[in-house]
Formats: sequence, structure tokens, C-alpha cells
Amino acid sequence: LRFGGKLMLIIGPLFPVIGITIISMTQLSASQYVIAVIIGFVICAIGNGLVATPGLTIAIFSMPNEKVGLATGLYKMSGTLGGAFGIALSTTVFSMLQLNYAPSVAATVTFIVSIVLMILGSLSAYMIIPKTVKS
Repeated sequence: LRFGGKLMLIIGPLFPVIGITIISMTQLSASQYVIAVIIGFVICAIGNGLVATPGLTIAIFSMPNEKVGLATGLYKMSGTLGGAFGIALSTTVFSMLQLNYAPSVAATVTFIVSIVLMILGSLSAYMIIPKTVKS
């Protein structure tokens, strides 16, 4: 942890913000939208890569040696639960909005909710993760 992983955990979630914003451009033509989705998913994947390894490293190195296994398990479990809750929340928001609004409006609001959650993830990383972690 020569430079620390906090910066990656702050910047990483901002990549999906950009990716989701690109993916939310549903007004494009079908061929343009396919390209936008590919670019958006690549940007999201870069953000996931920036978060995955530093997050696990911080979880491990922030704990005493006898609790490293627990930290690893909790980190992986929280990632899995976060993904499941994220999908459930997005589906719920979209489904509820679609009852009263056009699908395009429901999709746009759902994307905005996802973007806000990613920004909140960056802010929480900034506030919660210590500046230095033992190496």
C-alpha cells in the first residue's frame, strides 16, 4: 500500500457514474445506443477494477492478523449483498415509476437514482476510510 487505496475507492465509483450516464442515453438510434452501451459498460468495468483490489486490500490491512479471514469474508459478502440490493432497488424504482410514467421516464429516473448511489459510495469512502493503512 505504497500510496494507499483510498483514492481508488473514491474515484472508482465515479466511473460507473459516467458509464451509467452514457448508458442512460436511450434517445439515441439503435445502432448509436449499442455503441453507447458498450462504451458505458467498459467505463463501468474500469471503475469496478479500480475498486475491487484496493477495497479488499484495505479491508485486510486494516484488521489485526487474527481477523483477516473475517474481514475478507465480510468484504466479499457486502459486495454480493450490495449488488443484490442495487438490482432490487433499481428494479423496484423502475417498476413503481412505470405504473404512472412512460418507460423512458421511469428508466431515466432509475438511472439517476443509480448515479446518486454511486456518488454516495464515493462520499462514504472519503469519509470512512482512514488516510493511512498499515502495510
